[in-house]
Parts: sequence; structure tokens; C-alpha cells
Amino acid sequence: MFDDFEREFFPKTERQTLSFEITSDDWNAIRQIVAENEWELDDGLRHLLAAGIAFAQGRAQLAALNHPDADLAAEARRLQQERMSVESRYAVISRIPAGRRTKHSGRPTRNCASS
Repeated sequence: MFDDFEREFFPKTERQTLSFEITSDDWNAIRQIVAENEWELDDGLRHLLAAGIAFAQGRAQLAALNHPDADLAAEARRLQQERMSVESRYAVISRIPAGRRTKHSGRPTRNCASS
């Protein structure tokens, strides 16, 4: 089921393996967030990494918009297209019966990114 979802919505992606070192304090904070969201550890790590990437990308996009030469109309169009894409994907995911969702719980994410 999840493999079908990945092929349909992320056809150009490949799975990668990461390895890195962090402090025990960071590890404990990560495990706490994973537990609060009732995720399996592997899924929680993926969620947190994706949330961190999205946060960093959003921060960079906001900085670019504050530049005097920013094309705000083009950015508004891009954001609307992105929103429509996200909403259409969510519509598909939200209609998958709860018992068949093996990788995504559909619950809101808590404490994934802070400013």
C-alpha cells in the first residue's frame, strides 16, 4: 500500500540511508517528540527530517521574498499551485481507510519545528 503511494506521488525519488552523530540531549528530545506523536521511531525520524527540511526551505523562501527585486505575483502563483497540489494529495490520503494506513496515521504533527 505505502509502496504504491510512493510510486504514484513521488515517482522520481529513491530511498537513501543516513548516518550521523548527535548529542544525547538532542536524541532524547527527538525521542520525546516521536513518543508524543505516537510514531514508530523510523517514521518519526522521517517526519522530523521532512519537517526540518520544509522549515528551512520556508525560511529561505521568506528571505527571498523580502528582497527588493522579489516578484511577488509570481510567488503568489507558485504558492497557489503548491497549495492545490498538497490539497489534492491530502484528499487522496484522507480517503484511505484508517486500517489500511500503515505508514501515516493522519494525526496532526506536534512539536516538529520551531522558529
